[in-house]
Amino acid sequence: MAAADDLGGLLVDRGLSSDVVEELVGGIVGLWLLNEPAEVLADDLVLYSPRPGAGEVRVCVRPLGLPDRQRVTVVGTDCPGMLAATAGVLAAAGLSVTEAVATTWPRSHLALQALTVEDPECRASSRTDGVGSAIRSAMCCPEGRRRKWCGTRGVRRRSERNA
Repeated sequence: MAAADDLGGLLVDRGLSSDVVEELVGGIVGLWLLNEPAEVLADDLVLYSPRPGAGEVRVCVRPLGLPDRQRVTVVGTDCPGMLAATAGVLAAAGLSVTEAVATTWPRSHLALQALTVEDPECRASSRTDGVGSAIRSAMCCPEGRRRKWCGTRGVRRRSERNA
């Protein structure tokens, strides 16, 4: 369990400015702090600086000390479908999500996802090799712009189905 003060100190130690630390730590939902130790959360949040550009998606995959477990962190501008794209890539890679947390900073339109993934066949390192680029590709068009997600695409309204 992380305390906001501990997390802020770790972020400053990792080179984030006090303004960025104040924005990040001040905007964190309390339950997210309960998820992991401050060191793990600081490693997630360091992806925020420098602030991601429009359409930029940052992904970090790192080991968690067990041969079959990895932590996947995704940071970018919040948009509909972001979590679904990440989950789809992980499933396609044969990885199982055992823990997940997502949080947003509405004022800055930033979203962060942190997922613990497990490979049922204990080959997590080989299965996560291309995950970062696959997640970025799932969220971006070839020109680097963010995809426009539409949650209702392909879904017919009840009145259309009954007609």
